[in-house]
Amino acid sequence: MVRDGAINAFALPGGFIGVNYGTILASNSESQLAGVLAHETAHVVQRHIARAIQAQSRQSITTAAAVLAAILIGAAGGGSGAVEGGIAAAQGMAAQQQINFTRDNEFEADRVGMGFLAHAGFDPRGMPDFFETLNRRYGYAESRVPKMLLDHPVTSERIAEARSRAAQLDRPKKITDSTGYSLVRERLRVLTAEQDTDIRATTHGGSRCATRR
Repeated sequence: MVRDGAINAFALPGGFIGVNYGTILASNSESQLAGVLAHETAHVVQRHIARAIQAQSRQSITTAAAVLAAILIGAAGGGSGAVEGGIAAAQGMAAQQQINFTRDNEFEADRVGMGFLAHAGFDPRGMPDFFETLNRRYGYAESRVPKMLLDHPVTSERIAEARSRAAQLDRPKKITDSTGYSLVRERLRVLTAEQDTDIRATTHGGSRCATRR
């Protein structure tokens, strides 16, 4: 758990997963929070971090080769424009390959993570629900978008695919948030409230808190 009010979660080398407390406050159910954890767990299980490092290494070699080729073309009489164009093309190719790799990892983490979510007894719809909530809340205003949406880009196509996959998975007939989740979320809400906030008037899910401690 990270003492940070920003909405974010991340996987680290060694199998560690970090979750900002702001993510808990942004969730509307335990299944939504579990969906975030399941997604990050999938990143670890699928070795996305190690694969990303390997991919970056290969891209560096490819980019260097393309830049060298551009320089040789320029030296052979192609001129400075050919060199600049070749370098720009090499950099663009490397950036596009990284985008494609990241996008594939995100879709894979969604698919694998939802399986974890369903087998753990949570609603698999919690994952697309959380990302849709963030997408609806923040839109595409770059200055307001939380880091999680920058690290985990959400598109209508991705949400639709996640919802379609979640609909194919079994889910419990009755899903109730645990007492622990409700207490932790309420305590965070109280502790992080502004000093002049009427805490009792800004309850979540019908709960009430009489005092701030």
